[in-house]
Amino acid sequence: MEYGACVRMLHSDTDKQLVQIHFNLATTYLRQTLVMQALYHFKEADTVNQAQAADDHALFFKCRILEGMGICETREGHFKAAEGLLEQAKLLCMKHALKKALGGKDMDEAALLKHIEEVDVEEIEDTDGAVSSVLVAKSELYSAQAEYDKAVECLFQAYSLREAQLGSNHKQIGKLFSALGTIRQKQMKHKMELLQDVQATLESAIRIRQEIQDKTQGIVLKGLEEEKGLEQLLRDIANMQDKEANLQAEVRSCKADVLDYMNRARKVSEHNRGATDEETVKITKLVASLAEKFALEESDRVGHDILGETDVGDEIPSSSQKA
Repeated sequence: MEYGACVRMLHSDTDKQLVQIHFNLATTYLRQTLVMQALYHFKEADTVNQAQAADDHALFFKCRILEGMGICETREGHFKAAEGLLEQAKLLCMKHALKKALGGKDMDEAALLKHIEEVDVEEIEDTDGAVSSVLVAKSELYSAQAEYDKAVECLFQAYSLREAQLGSNHKQIGKLFSALGTIRQKQMKHKMELLQDVQATLESAIRIRQEIQDKTQGIVLKGLEEEKGLEQLLRDIANMQDKEANLQAEVRSCKADVLDYMNRARKVSEHNRGATDEETVKITKLVASLAEKFALEESDRVGHDILGETDVGDEIPSSSQKA
């Protein structure tokens, strides 16, 4: 802050050094989760940066400033505003990367935008990491809205860009694997909640079906409204059983992904820091804990399914048994 005041006194309120000063303050506040203070300094950086439009670094700073503002809006729960800011940041970062790839040669704006639309993100030469950084910010936005598949897609794109520039064992790759594992964990919990709701509804429907069958045993209901209602109930039960099976498969897939990504993060950490490093040991313990937890959950589920099948078979006679 004091250095910023000195810059203003010695130069002006629009000196380009103030862009970096406000940007650094904003990122510091953001790391301390002081979101509103961070947003204020990102906006101040943007105001000064606009006065430096002719400067070579203005476009790069614009990308990073918009990204920072988008992260702030995400953490404030202003998702629509965040999406607009991050889309702008992504577009500008891709323009910046393509211009660098062209060796600084000027390119018609319309032609540049057309090229951006046609090129896959993974094909961009993201030498400074700006595009991948925005993609990570977008993954946070999608994750905050429970759009986990989109969040994972953004992280995969960021991974492809960073691996191409840094190699597979760079510490940033480890962070991306860790982020992928965290998002898959959130997705797993979300799907488990949906699964519990479906199972509760299914149990209730099966109980109602049993009650109807007990009360109408030996009575022919063909053609009556009651029979039509029972047929619909049976169809609903079948649909819910399919939904339950699909969700169980998705939960198992999430668990496998969580273990895979976290274990990859562990390997990268071990490569860079060593097996006995505090961070590596922490990730190793997490992977072991998750593996044990998931194994117990799957064991309980299999046992519950076997018991459930036995109970259903005992309580509800098949059509051939009724005949």
